[in-house]
Amino acid sequence: EQMTIALLGVDERGGDYAKPTRTDAISLINVRFTDKRAAMLSIPRDLYVPLPYLDGAGIYQDRINTAYLYGEVYGVEGGGPAELKAAVELNFGIRVHRYVMVNFGAFVAVVDAVGGIDLDVPKDIYDPLFPTEDGGTEIFELAAGRQHLDGATALKYARTRHQDDDYRRLERQQAVLLALQERLLSPAVLPQIPGLITALNNSIRTDLTPEEIAALACVGPQI
Repeated sequence: EQMTIALLGVDERGGDYAKPTRTDAISLINVRFTDKRAAMLSIPRDLYVPLPYLDGAGIYQDRINTAYLYGEVYGVEGGGPAELKAAVELNFGIRVHRYVMVNFGAFVAVVDAVGGIDLDVPKDIYDPLFPTEDGGTEIFELAAGRQHLDGATALKYARTRHQDDDYRRLERQQAVLLALQERLLSPAVLPQIPGLITALNNSIRTDLTPEEIAALACVGPQI
């Protein structure tokens, strides 16, 4: 038995996800319950691909990060999640069973709720053009080596790209997810997971059922 979950990061700062938006971070997490194994595949946001279900809107292909947006805007049955899942299956042959959508605020809240994350930064980060909430830019710097990051800094590390490229950013996003997994499964945090899920329930959008979340929480420590 297995499940593939699309983990979607969106540049959306409100709490209700009411405004359709692009999914600028897309990772597929495949969990194999019987084997106690998991795999992760990150999809570049600018990958130009055919998109299903949008012929009526005159859209036949576009960047993969627009699939969710168009599904919401053009009333695809099942909305953005259905369009995103269909686009992934059409182009990669991977069936996506569920999705989890996290905006900036929810990401920061999750990382801070577990006390921050620890990760190895492979090289110095210097981004003189990191975007700010008011539409401007600021300098983001982070030294190489073992670092403990709070939610806001972890978000910046996952988003920065001006000093290299989108492929390196995908690597940073994967590193952040793995560091978060390590933190969640630590003895100090593991007992708090049910409470964290309850506290963050309104901050994260997902079609995972409570039973599926419980199953994932049970198998997580064994992976």
